[in-house]
Amino acid sequence: LVVPDFAREGHELRLDFAALDARVDELAAGLMALGIAAGEHVALWAGNVADWVPLEFALARMGAVLVTVNTALQRDEVAYILRQSQAIAVLHTTGTGSNEASSLLDDILGDAALDLGRIRHRVWLPASPDEPVPHGLLISESSSHLPLGGVHGRLTSLDDVVAAGRSLGAGALAAREAACSASDVVNIQYTSGTTGFPKGVMLTHGNILSSALDLGDQIRLTDDDKTCLMVPLFHCFGCVVAVLGSYSYGVGIAVLPGFDAEHVLRLVDQERCTIIHGVPTMFSALLAHPERTRFDTRSLRTGLMAGAPCPEPLMRAVIDELHCDGMCIAYGLTEAAPGVAGTNPEDDLAVRCG
Repeated sequence: LVVPDFAREGHELRLDFAALDARVDELAAGLMALGIAAGEHVALWAGNVADWVPLEFALARMGAVLVTVNTALQRDEVAYILRQSQAIAVLHTTGTGSNEASSLLDDILGDAALDLGRIRHRVWLPASPDEPVPHGLLISESSSHLPLGGVHGRLTSLDDVVAAGRSLGAGALAAREAACSASDVVNIQYTSGTTGFPKGVMLTHGNILSSALDLGDQIRLTDDDKTCLMVPLFHCFGCVVAVLGSYSYGVGIAVLPGFDAEHVLRLVDQERCTIIHGVPTMFSALLAHPERTRFDTRSLRTGLMAGAPCPEPLMRAVIDELHCDGMCIAYGLTEAAPGVAGTNPEDDLAVRCG
């Protein structure tokens, strides 16, 4: 797992699989120490921060259910998802996209009329290791109890959660993990709600792992590959296709905090990424960047373009100008976890675009 910091050279996060596994263990133990039980729902409202991927695995390992929250949602939409998903905890950064997440949650969780009394915990995630505690947030073991939707809950930091987990017995997490089943719900993702209120799609361990394995096989992943992750982790394209699809085949991932065309090009060049997934507008932005030719993208081999139809000229440009000869097309939807159909790297251009 690589999380670059382009603002400060040499400050990127770089974890091998052993270090990632250890981080997952300590996060899972900490969340268990908070009293989060197997099957309970935990909302994560954050951009692609360094601990997003470890938290995805930590919640799965301890048998909890990850509720992904779109970073662009506004007050009423977030309140709806927290209530409708029956979340008992919310993990969040100071800001999400253009939102002031902390202040929005202050408002949402302090409004008894919203009926969010089941939320027992609120955990603040730093967007970077040295991010200062946001003004007005009380972060410490001795912090005052804050009213959360008519009940009392503790606002704490992720560091405090990890510290709490150190008191957990060595076998507690192993026992919780052993009790997980492939048919258990592991993830709730919300549909777009174009025909009404968004619906929470309940996906099981088996659902998302099966889809990840199939999609990875479709593009012939091997442990020599490295994925450039430029899509949002709150979406199936991020947390299932890019993360689980990669890790199921021993593929490393390099995660960008958000989509920025220059940062994507720089990351591919710097990390020699071979895999890249995205929607057509992302690839159009990469091709249109005025300094694209400054970056070497010849390491790219394949990836999945999805979310909208891909015109043949765009596919040709991705192949010829980004040097991604094996770019494939996929169709999916959240309810299918998400893969439904797609093309292979060996297919000719007409098949891949048609």
